[in-house]
Amino acid sequence: MFSPIPRRFVALFGLAIGGCGESSAPGVVTREATILAAVSPTSITTTVGSDVVDPPSVIVQDMNGNPTPGVVVTFAVTDGNGSISGPVATSNSAGIARVGGWKLGSLVGMNALTATAGTLTPITFRATAVAGPPRRIHKVSGDNQIAAPGTTVALRPQVRITDDFGNPLSGIEVNFAIGGGGGSLASTEAVSDTAGLAAAGAWSLGSPGGQSIVARAASLPPAIFSAVAIQPVYPCARIGALAEGTITRSQLSAQSCRGGDGRFFEAFSATPTSNETYAFSLTSTDFDTYLELRDEGGTPIASNDNANPATRNSALKAFLRPGTVTLLATSAGAMASGFYSISYQKISSEVTGCEPVFVVRGVTTRQHISSSDCVVSNVRSEDRYRIWLKAGELIDVQIEDWSYTDQAFDIADSAGNVLETSRYRGGYLYGTSFTALATGYYLISVFGESNQGIEYELSL
Repeated sequence: MFSPIPRRFVALFGLAIGGCGESSAPGVVTREATILAAVSPTSITTTVGSDVVDPPSVIVQDMNGNPTPGVVVTFAVTDGNGSISGPVATSNSAGIARVGGWKLGSLVGMNALTATAGTLTPITFRATAVAGPPRRIHKVSGDNQIAAPGTTVALRPQVRITDDFGNPLSGIEVNFAIGGGGGSLASTEAVSDTAGLAAAGAWSLGSPGGQSIVARAASLPPAIFSAVAIQPVYPCARIGALAEGTITRSQLSAQSCRGGDGRFFEAFSATPTSNETYAFSLTSTDFDTYLELRDEGGTPIASNDNANPATRNSALKAFLRPGTVTLLATSAGAMASGFYSISYQKISSEVTGCEPVFVVRGVTTRQHISSSDCVVSNVRSEDRYRIWLKAGELIDVQIEDWSYTDQAFDIADSAGNVLETSRYRGGYLYGTSFTALATGYYLISVFGESNQGIEYELSL
C-alpha cells in the first residue's frame, strides 16, 4: 500500500516536468578561474621556528567573483628557510585552497610563502620571525684567566643571551656576582645589547687561589667564570719595560732565568695603548732566537722561531688589546747564550701573505681579502689568524660581511684538521662558538675569492 505523496512535492514535480518540456537539455555552468585572492592574513609576526596558527589560504574566483572549485593551487617557501606540509591543494566547493601547514625558519627575519595557480597572479604571504624567549646563556670572554692577587684581569666576563636557535636577545637583564675567592667587580648589573652581549665591570682578583664569577639571567642555568690569582710567574728573570719603537739590547747568560727545558730566557713587559696591530722582533748573531709573547698570567699569545727559512731571527705580528704583555727572549735550543736585540712597534693592521697573525679575545678588526693575501687556489684566497686556547675553553668567533658576498671561515687545529665551520647568523653575520679539544694554537682562516673585493669585520 502506497503512502500519499504530499501535495507540495507533486507541485514541484510538475514544475520540473514542465521545465524539461521547454528545454532540450539541462544547462551546465562552467566557471573560468580568473582571480586568486588571500583569505588569511598576508602579513604576520610570530616566533622563529613556530607553526603559523592560521596557515595561508586563498580563494579562487571567476570574473564575477563566484567561487571556482577544482583548481590546483601550489604553495612554496620563497624566503626564510621555513618548511611546509601539504604544498599542493585543490580549491573546494567554496573556492578555498589551504596549505597543510607552515613552520617558520630558525633565524630572525623575513619568511615568505607564495601561492600559485596556473597563470593567475600569485599571492605572497609574509611572516616576520622574531627571537623566542631566553633559553641559553653563553660565556663569550673572560673565563679561565690568570693574574696577580689584587690586580684586574685583562677581560671582563661577558655573556651572550640567545633563544633556542641561537638568536641573540637584547634588553635581557644580567646579574654578575662574586662566586668565590674574594675580589670585586666594578659593576654587577648589565643589559644585553642588540648582539645579545652583556658584560660585567672590571674584575679585580682577591687573595691567591681560585676565583669565580657567576652570571645569571632570567631563570636560565648560571654561567660561571673562573680565574686564578697567582704571584708573578717570572721571579728569576730580569723584568724590563720596552719602549715602543725603541731597540733594547741584552744578553742571555747563566745569570738569566732558566726554564725546565734548559733554555735561558729574559722577560720584558710591553704596554700596547690601543686596539692595534704590533710587530715584535728578536735578533741575534750569537744564537738561534725564539720569541714568545704571553699575557700577565703567563698564558701564551704568540711565538716564533724563525721569521723565514733564511734566518735564525724571530718575528711575529699580533692584534692586541690595551694592557700589559710579557715578551720572553730565549733560544731555540738549550743552554744557548749571547747578545740579542728586542723591540716592538705599531704597524699596519692589514693581513697579508700566508703567515698567520696572532690574535687574542676581545679583538675586532676590519680586513679585506685580495690578491696580496694567502692564495690557496685560483678561486680562493685567505686571511689567517692564530689563537691560543686551553682544552675545554670556549671562544665565539664572528665575522660581519661588509661586501655582501656570503663570507665564511674555518677553525683548524695545529695539524691543519678543520674542526669547525662558520654558520649563518642572520643579516650579514656568520659565526660559531668553538670549544678547544686540546691546549694549543688554533688557526682561523677567513676565505673568499680574491677578485671579489671582499671586506669583512672579525670579532673574537
